[in-house]
Amino acid sequence: MTQIKWKAAFLAFLLASSLHSIYTVQAEKGVTTATHIRRHESSTTISTETVKTESKSSTTTKGVSITPPSIGILVFPDEEDEPLIGLSRPKALASYTEAKAKRDESFYRHGILAMIRDGKKWGLIGTDGTVLLPPTYKFLIPEKDGLFKAGDKKKDLRLIDKKGNPATAVKTIPSNPFSYSEKGLYGFKKPDGSVLIAPRYKAVLAGFSEGIAFVKTMKGEKIAIDENGRALFKIPYDGICPYKYGVAEYRRRVNTFSGKSFLGILAADAINPQKGEDFDNYHTAYNGIKRGYIDQEGHIVIDSRNDEVYPMTPYGTIVKKDGLTAFLSPEGRTLIPPSRYTVGSIDIEDACLVLKSGYSGKCGLFDLSDGKQVIDFRYDDITLLGFNRALGKDGSRRYLLDTSTGDVIASLPPNIGAAHFNETPVTWIFRAKSYYGIIDEEGNILYEDAKDPLTGVTKFRHGFSGGQKDNKKWGILKSDGTWLVHPAYDYIKLL
Repeated sequence: MTQIKWKAAFLAFLLASSLHSIYTVQAEKGVTTATHIRRHESSTTISTETVKTESKSSTTTKGVSITPPSIGILVFPDEEDEPLIGLSRPKALASYTEAKAKRDESFYRHGILAMIRDGKKWGLIGTDGTVLLPPTYKFLIPEKDGLFKAGDKKKDLRLIDKKGNPATAVKTIPSNPFSYSEKGLYGFKKPDGSVLIAPRYKAVLAGFSEGIAFVKTMKGEKIAIDENGRALFKIPYDGICPYKYGVAEYRRRVNTFSGKSFLGILAADAINPQKGEDFDNYHTAYNGIKRGYIDQEGHIVIDSRNDEVYPMTPYGTIVKKDGLTAFLSPEGRTLIPPSRYTVGSIDIEDACLVLKSGYSGKCGLFDLSDGKQVIDFRYDDITLLGFNRALGKDGSRRYLLDTSTGDVIASLPPNIGAAHFNETPVTWIFRAKSYYGIIDEEGNILYEDAKDPLTGVTKFRHGFSGGQKDNKKWGILKSDGTWLVHPAYDYIKLL
């Protein structure tokens, strides 16, 4: 029997014996050791209503997804993509939609409120609304300590202060020992620059954090060391990150199949036989990355063999396995028991997480410090706003919520969105390009643009916001809706 006939016969046998079931090849099954997610009893009330869609031939569970609240470019055009929790990550890794405020206060302390653009040139506005630096530079890049990189060509940028004078960067002293190299080997120095560990390592995999670093020895072993250079344990992983919140993120590469069934692979091969006999020639594979976490003794507390593990927060992380989602502490203790959730946005400052029920399709809110559900699954969407506030959406109705208690603070105008408070006790509510209002943290409406319409605004920063008029020019608004700087610029970016 020829090779093709043999494969065709084998395929026919499989089809006959597998009439009612086709198995999809999987590269790895989510299995945990220290943190195997199980169903168990909990005092947390979780809806168990099943939502199904029926047809003549089958019954399938309705899929539920959550779309993070988006703010149109015309509403907040200065918003850049905020970095997610932790280090930069490959797209294969899960990540949160995080609600958070900007943190850098150094520019405001130096009397700088905003960058202004006139045509293609950038300048600076002070906290009192006066021009510090007229629009002069094509490139004006904020650095630290109130300084900027400036110039008309990227390759010729120089450091300047708020008045455009040449400046020198202030040298920062590291808080942890840092690595250095000498004659092709790596060692560590103390923050004051004195030698802590003389060069003797082939590579530094992750620098010191919480008293531990990861290195590769001259023998090629990957190990953890303390600040005395003592080997603590081996790390048999493809990647490792510095310790944070008492755990270190480890990563390993996995091969994940594209979703073809084994029978589908054989069927395609019977029609279009390949020269090679190796199974890898019969399917499309891609390299994936899985993350897990180890404690300071090297023990796995959250296993990378789960389906998905999210970035670690001070309170813990999301873990998904077999269609169930749970929230585990950094020690691997279950805070939010597993159920069919879709992950919404998270606010680290307010220690809360939005989850959408896979049964009811409604959103609820959880306290990350203890895993308790603060708001039942009752809203179509919940937008976290900071300042222990959230916007609850129920049809066309909108409510300002207290995320610490779950209480409704105020009813807001219908069909509006709301911006993050951004560490200012006021924020915008809006219907894009048709209505803008300012509310305080109690939901009181302080300003509406009915008499003097706006066409765009930015988030508040230090009690000020960018505002755009119908002439396309931007100015700076105070929290009561009056102008600090009247619209005269092509763009304004609050610092």
